[in-house]
Amino acid sequence: MKDKSLLSTLLTWLAVGVLAIIALKVVFALLGVTLFLVAIAFKLLPILLAVWLVMLVVRWFRKDRGPGADPMDL
Repeated sequence: MKDKSLLSTLLTWLAVGVLAIIALKVVFALLGVTLFLVAIAFKLLPILLAVWLVMLVVRWFRKDRGPGADPMDL
């Protein structure tokens, strides 16, 4: 097998190059989707936390607190 032809070697390197390009495209596509989701999460997370805190405060104020109830009881 030492006597590989030049054509065989070129075809092997061509296949490796094509597979490397395909792998890079997949990696960059996944990286792009991940960065997009992270950007959305960082834009929505403060809004979601604010809404959650408002709902928590509203629920706390509506709760029937009798005498002797703990004021920090959520």
